Amino acid sequence: MLKAIAAALGAALLAGCSSAALQAPPMRYAKAGATQDGYLQDRYQCLQQAREQRSAAAAYEGVGTANSQAVVNGPMFDACMAARGYRLDPNGPFAPPAGAAIATVQ
Repeated sequence: MLKAIAAALGAALLAGCSSAALQAPPMRYAKAGATQDGYLQDRYQCLQQAREQRSAAAAYEGVGTANSQAVVNGPMFDACMAARGYRLDPNGPFAPPAGAAIATVQ
């Protein structure tokens, strides 16, 4: 029993480490003449425009599961930011506030 608990704990620790290691840093942007407040407003509007509802369901022998979640369409978000004059720049001055980075889907 103790070995099973230790193995489960080890697997959980490894899973936590691998997901943290795979997280990309937040995207940074640059735009001539822009302000942080203007960037945050544009970012919010692009997030709203790029949000999609995705659903999935599966059933097997009378047992099923379903889920639905809002996701951000990455290419749509990128196009929206580009249309507002922002360009991706790893050293750009504009980035989301701490803890406000978003995960996007393709």
